[in-house]
This record gives sequence, C-alpha cells and structure tokens, in this order.
Amino acid sequence: MSAAGYETRAGITRRDLLPMAAAALVLSGEPGTAGAALDPPVTDALYNLAWIPDGTPWQKHIYIISAPWCPVCKRFFNETRDLVSGVQLRWIPAGTFDGKWRVYNAVLARSRDIRRLTELYTTGGIADAHATQFDSIDLNEGVIFTQSEELERLLGEHWGFPTLVYRTGDGTGAFTGIPNDIAKLVETVVSDETQPPDGSKGSEMLRRTLVQTPIAEHQSAFAKGEVPMFALPFSDAPQVFAMQDNTDRQAFAEYQTDAGRWTAVRFLTRDNLVDGVHAYVPSDRVELRPA
Repeated sequence: MSAAGYETRAGITRRDLLPMAAAALVLSGEPGTAGAALDPPVTDALYNLAWIPDGTPWQKHIYIISAPWCPVCKRFFNETRDLVSGVQLRWIPAGTFDGKWRVYNAVLARSRDIRRLTELYTTGGIADAHATQFDSIDLNEGVIFTQSEELERLLGEHWGFPTLVYRTGDGTGAFTGIPNDIAKLVETVVSDETQPPDGSKGSEMLRRTLVQTPIAEHQSAFAKGEVPMFALPFSDAPQVFAMQDNTDRQAFAEYQTDAGRWTAVRFLTRDNLVDGVHAYVPSDRVELRPA
C-alpha cells in the first residue's frame, strides 16, 4: 500500500492524512461490528457531500468513499450491478492526486451522473472530461479529512478506497474494501428517510453563484485572531479546521458570494497535485501579505 500522503501546515501531520491517499488493496472479508450511534453520525456528514446516486430504493443506502483511479472501487462497482435494485449506493468522489483525476472527480461530483461513473469504471476514463470549478473536491475531501478519526474508530484500522459507511439497527457500520458477501451486508442496512437524493446541503451549495478574483502569486493570508476554515465559501458550510492567530497559509483567490467575501487558502496538499485541496476563510479575518 502506497504511503504517499497529503501534507498540510499548521500542525496536521502526514500520518494524520495517510488514509486519504492510500492506494487501495484488494481487500475482502466480513464487515466489522457496527459502531455505536454517533451524535451526529458520520453518515450525516457524508450525506451533505457531492455524491452520485446509484440505484433504488433511496431510503436504503450505503455511502462509498471512492477514487477514480482505484481498481478495487472498479471491481466493487462491477460486483454490485445486480444489487442496486434493492439499495442505493452513494458514490463520493475523492482520492484526488493528480490533474487528470482532479478533473474526473470534479466532473463526477458536479454532474452526480451515474452514467459518467459507469463510463469511468467501464473504460478507465471519461470522454471529453472538462472542469473549470473544483470546489466540489474541496467540499468532499475537506470534510472526509475531518471524519478520518471517526472512520478509523468505526473500522478499528486505517481506511482506504473504497470505504463503505451505512446505518444499521445498532448505529453506524463501516467497511474498507470488498465484503466477502456484499448481499449479506446490504441486509444489515436500515432505511433512513431523512436523507433523500436531492436533499444534500453540499449539492445545494455547489449551485450557488461564486464570483472569483485571482490573487497574485506568492501571497499569504495571515490570520487576525483564530479564524475558522470552511469547506466552501459560505458561513453555513462545514468547518474543516481553524487558523491560529498570526499563522499563515498560501492564498489562491478571493470569492464574492451571498455570504460575503472569502479567501481560498491551501488546506491539503500533495506532491503531484499543484493546487491541492482548498479551504475558505472570511476575507475580513485575514490579511494578505507577500509570501
């Protein structure tokens, strides 16, 4: 398993982010014991990301944290084609580590089109894939990072791709890889009518209007006091971290939204991914200075 992890400044270590960039193993086995109910459960956080609905009925669903380059995700996709008439699989595009996969993930997350995911896992690519906005990646990967500790608690180990998360009668269940008996796992999933396909808060946010102004290269945003960092440039977006007083992060752009003016800063980085994953801070809470 590859150990090339994300990096971020301000106290988060490579080890903290190792699962985010782990190359998938062909895992199989029995699902672990369902974790105790969380408050709120990790399924609530995953529900409000940009995911692709696959199958019906939607009331019974499983979230799948997947990567476009992952051979085990492809195998899991192929092995579940006869199950999606009894459960909805909710694929969350993640695992971005270079420019090509960044575009694919953005196309998948923004379109939420199962035909695009089918094309990817059938042919290995997405024809005419083009993306100009990558905030869906910021949302998905930023929030998944904040849930890493809970995922590891549920699994009892580091997580990789794919990771399945679902509600059971006892709380929240999770599994990394491919269960020996996928149909048996589906039988343990309970219906949840509070999470309909079109109710994701994240998907609604991605439809809001953004006006972007690029920032000159080599500018840093310095925090004025403790500054919350959000997954998207909206005050009701999930918070992913916080900048401490007078710490700085590389600044990329400013955004005008219906929630005011925001600055995009570096959050998660990786060697092969130039822009990495951004977080967003209120512009009036930081000061731009030459790096």
